[in-house]
Amino acid sequence: MSRTLFLLGGISLLCWSQTVAQTSAGKGALEFRAARTTPAVGYPIVKSLNGTPFYVSDTTLFSADDFESAKVETSAANGILLVARLQPRADARFQEFTKHHVGEYLAILLNGELVGSPPRIMDPVSKATFLLSGLPPAEAQRIAAAVAARDHSDP
Repeated sequence: MSRTLFLLGGISLLCWSQTVAQTSAGKGALEFRAARTTPAVGYPIVKSLNGTPFYVSDTTLFSADDFESAKVETSAANGILLVARLQPRADARFQEFTKHHVGEYLAILLNGELVGSPPRIMDPVSKATFLLSGLPPAEAQRIAAAVAARDHSDP
């Protein structure tokens, strides 16, 4: 009897944790925002996991709903890569943004928390698919899961 209750408790805990994970990775949980290393109006300070301060824009550039897909790949030259494809409406915004912000940073927030250190924009993005390198594997997987878990019912 106690083994059965223990097993049922374990199954319940597993189901609950999956529900929480899917809920927290759902709509509105993933945001990409401009980031800086110096203070500016509309850029509150946020500390990365290693304690480095970044100033992150109050304005969301795009979110999980703006993606067509995101997946994690491994490259011999670049290690872990997040390969992301934006929908056309977000792609145009992102291309314009990166054209004017080369050398600056792009903060990735998941459930309101900064994911790793913001990656630096090395080149203007010229197509809907882009690569993010330098992310810890677990964080790259969390971002891809947030995109996959978004609510597809919105137009």
